[in-house]
Amino acid sequence: MASKDFCACSLTSWYEQFKDVTLKTQTKEVSSDFLDWLRQDGVILPEEVEDSADNDVEWSDCDDGSDSDGGIGGEDEESQTGRPSFPELTDFIRGAISSFGGPVFPKLNWSSPKDAAWVNGGTLKCTHAKDVYTLLKSSDFVMHDIDFALEESCRQGFTFSLILRKWCNLHRSMEFRCFVRDDAIVAACQRDVTQCYPFLKEERQETLELLLDFHQERIKGNFADGKLSEYVFDVYIDRRKRVWLVDFNVYHSTTDSLLFEWPELADFEGSHPEFRILEVEKEVRADPLASYRAPIDAVELASGREFDKFTEQCVKPSKIK
Repeated sequence: MASKDFCACSLTSWYEQFKDVTLKTQTKEVSSDFLDWLRQDGVILPEEVEDSADNDVEWSDCDDGSDSDGGIGGEDEESQTGRPSFPELTDFIRGAISSFGGPVFPKLNWSSPKDAAWVNGGTLKCTHAKDVYTLLKSSDFVMHDIDFALEESCRQGFTFSLILRKWCNLHRSMEFRCFVRDDAIVAACQRDVTQCYPFLKEERQETLELLLDFHQERIKGNFADGKLSEYVFDVYIDRRKRVWLVDFNVYHSTTDSLLFEWPELADFEGSHPEFRILEVEKEVRADPLASYRAPIDAVELASGREFDKFTEQCVKPSKIK
């Protein structure tokens, strides 16, 4: 696998080619200052969202109950020497939400911050600029993309982008992942491996045909200008049986193989693609994001007497009359 494969799977590389069959999207290149801010410890949000009218969340200081600066793990406002500020990026976020007429979900070139959804009520749905910043700043997945997705020799000249996609309430049962080798689908499976959807068994053949037709008509020979013959792509099938492209991923072990093992994919052929679904409840897999539902220190805190001590500290003292 080469860095060019990663670059080809960056949404900024393929969106224009497939924008008529994918979710509405807006992108904006981000500065090195923004990337440096993401790398810093703590979650101290940009001043323009902390002080804005769309700030509808207040973080409480557990020592005295007074309003804090809104930074998770940050310091009191009085001790701050300065806050990050990205006014153009904030305007872009607010403009995208306005133009889409509703919420968005964010990502950088590859990964979405789904590991950080716990800080946003368990969802990637963002209605304010603050939601976007909080998710990105809290995500290990996003940080991995920034620091490790590309080889050092390929970083020069590559620009990271903030990507905002129109929020859609997708039914997880209708998301599918397709594995392509020699520009042919060799395997496909349901995207959500944590639940069994009995109706998929009845629609198995029809679903596979929809996936094969979509790849043949829209993707084959078009992705990466036909220069990349091995890749993985995710799609969504709506109630009208229309297929929508969601994302591209590299054909490599860094991509979750879901109901397959990477070595066995080499045995499949495009002439007889393997299509797998969960047919019985006992085949359900553990949620790969289960370990990201809360920070480990919070889990440990809530597991014993320490939580009682913590809540006692958070009780606001009664006001003296």
